[in-house]
Order: sequence, then C-alpha cells, then structure tokens
Amino acid sequence: MTFQRYTPNTITDPAAFREHLKGVRARSYALDMCECFPWRLCMAVPVFAKSGQFVGSLSVSGSPASLDQKTRSEVRPMLVQAAGDVQQRLA
Repeated sequence: MTFQRYTPNTITDPAAFREHLKGVRARSYALDMCECFPWRLCMAVPVFAKSGQFVGSLSVSGSPASLDQKTRSEVRPMLVQAAGDVQQRLA
C-alpha cells in the first residue's frame, strides 16, 4: 500500500496510520484534520447492520473555523444518534 501526500497533515507513514486507526477504533469516530484538503475537516461515525457488519458511515465536514473542537464535541453525539437511527431502520 502506498500513501500519497495531499497536505502537510496527510498521514503517509504506515506505522503512524496504524496508530491513527487504533485511535479511531478507541474513540468510535474518525477525524480528518485537513489531511486531504487544507481547508476542510471531516468527522465520521460508522453505521452497522443489525448483524454487526459495517455498511457505511455518516460524516460532517467544514472549515477548521466552523468545526473547531467545541463544535466537534457538540456535533459528535448528533452523528452517533443519526447513525443509530439509520441502524435501526436497516433490515
């Protein structure tokens, strides 16, 4: 697997990427901290089928100013709730 740098924040080291994924699993949500675009943050939560199989994700993105730490802490529970709502509706 190769890693392409898009911004100075892009994770390009395999070991650093594995550590990043450990953090995602521990938090139960992912953050893209301007890794693809220097002007865009993204927060995502997983959506699972009733069987427990991962089927997708819900995300919110915005500028670093609009998704500051305070806003992310307010948005995260809403994303988690929305993902739970989707999971309940999946057959």
